[in-house]
Amino acid sequence: TGGEDRSLVQWSVETGEELMRIEYGHFIFDIEYSRDGTLLASGGRNSSVVIWNAHTGTLIRTLRYSHSSSLWSISFSPDCTHLASSGADQHVRIWEVDSGRQVMALAGHQGGVLACCWSPNSNSLVSGSHDRSVRVWDTSTGAQTLTLRGHNEGEHGCICKTGDTDPLCPLVGHRHFVRAVAYSRTGLIASGSTDGMCKVWDGTTGVLLRTLEMGAMVFGLQFGRDYMRDDLCLAFAMGQKPRLGGASWVHHVDTGVVRMIVDNVK
Repeated sequence: TGGEDRSLVQWSVETGEELMRIEYGHFIFDIEYSRDGTLLASGGRNSSVVIWNAHTGTLIRTLRYSHSSSLWSISFSPDCTHLASSGADQHVRIWEVDSGRQVMALAGHQGGVLACCWSPNSNSLVSGSHDRSVRVWDTSTGAQTLTLRGHNEGEHGCICKTGDTDPLCPLVGHRHFVRAVAYSRTGLIASGSTDGMCKVWDGTTGVLLRTLEMGAMVFGLQFGRDYMRDDLCLAFAMGQKPRLGGASWVHHVDTGVVRMIVDNVK
């Protein structure tokens, strides 16, 4: 975990015991383990990506001023060779883990990029932004392949890109900031927003498959496997404010049925 106390803390899942603490010195907005469990990356208000040895807490590399302002999201590629970061400068940046070299900068969002996540095969990235859009990128070329766009609501309907009000607009996209994105192993994309909605998309065509009304801001989500029934499930972390109450929900992706609700400790 990491946060406003400016430290990284590693905990035992089994006992809840604190195992290691790293005094970082800056507000931390996101942390992520590499899939092989050997590396830990952090980022935050100081605009830099920092890579640590996950077992010892030793600093391995600092990508200084990775973004021109606050860094909000970090994601290791599944093959552990690259790392993506996104931030208030409206870019998603891809880095080589071994060298720290920036490979590419993905531009297209019209607001700060709050979340990013790799596809299971490392060929794509999905990102979510203040501009209410979800975008998919080809990681080999940097090309934007899909835009799952939000809408601006007017008094009588959607204010579309032309500036005209269309009362028949279906409002497919998110109506507020996209705070969380995730890829499933089968190529689905999920996005969660401060509009209280989670949306599940076809990651190839961009077709909206399901909208789940959560009733609270969605700050995090993750696909997972329900091993009891071998069904694809999606977990959400929610709350009106990040440090207050809320709950975590687990839904079945195909049916939307709630499998589990975990009340967060206040």
